[in-house]
Order: sequence, then C-alpha cells, then structure tokens
Amino acid sequence: MINFILAEMRFLHAIFENYPLNNIQFRLSPVYALYMTLRHRLSPYGKPNFPLVQKQENILSLLYRIEDMISKKIEVCLSKKKKK
Repeated sequence: MINFILAEMRFLHAIFENYPLNNIQFRLSPVYALYMTLRHRLSPYGKPNFPLVQKQENILSLLYRIEDMISKKIEVCLSKKKKK
C-alpha cells in the first residue's frame, strides 16, 4: 500500500510541477489526467480486489492530496506575485 501511495504522489507531482507558476491558466491536460485517474480508480478495473468502501476511502485520500497540492500551488503563486 505504501508503494501505491508513493506512486500516486509521484504522479500528482508530475501533473502539478510541470507547469510554470507565472502563467497559470486552465489547462485541459492535467484536469483530464486527474479525471481519468479518478474514473479508473472507481471502475471495476482499478484495484478489483478492494471492496467499494476501501475504494471510496482511497479516492477521498487522493482528492485531499489533490486539494492540498492545488492550495500549495496557489499560495506559491500569490507569494511570488506579492514580491513583484
């Protein structure tokens, strides 16, 4: 399970860290990647051995990590704008 969480964190960092802060706009690519991740995780193919309750807990955990990363990205962006 720890390897799965680490892989998930690497995936999220790859999505959020590949975009420069000075030009944040809506980009379909990261949003679509997150959508497809959630869709796969909810499907019968994503972790088929896990019961539905466990899948829901894992998805909530993923969504909280996504929320945290978005919040951090916004804070960094705002702090850089204040310095200018």
